[in-house]
Amino acid sequence: AERFRPMKTSGIGTMAMRTTLPVRTLIVDDSQLMLQILTRILTKTNRYEIVGTATDGTQALRLAHTLHPGLILIDYRLPDLDGIQATKCIKTFEDPPVIVVITSDDNPGLRSMAGAAGADGFLLKGGDIQRRLTATLREFFDSGGARKRTNDSPS
Repeated sequence: AERFRPMKTSGIGTMAMRTTLPVRTLIVDDSQLMLQILTRILTKTNRYEIVGTATDGTQALRLAHTLHPGLILIDYRLPDLDGIQATKCIKTFEDPPVIVVITSDDNPGLRSMAGAAGADGFLLKGGDIQRRLTATLREFFDSGGARKRTNDSPS
């Protein structure tokens, strides 16, 4: 199966996978304000369709399984099951989505933990999150919403 290598941010090819516009998106954060901010950023264009939101890791697993999103933005610090544990579980699903871990915790070890769990991207909250989120997602989806793959991913 075609899969991204965790945290790969260079060498993106042009081969597309099955996702097309709008990208079905699940947002997971225990902060209602952050859910609103991320929803607002993603819905400014017609590129992303928010198919669900969750406020804890268990809800994230359930919704990822039933909604089949192409993209999940997930906070690291969640009640119940943290974002890294949830990512590890979701990446075992058949045809798993792109997962970007979003956190306010600027811990260098956290980035490597996210990568080891299978996260495709890692983003710090704060600052110009709109610009950084948009740039990060461009690495995974082309202008038509198709999912890109890295040149060195297994076929």
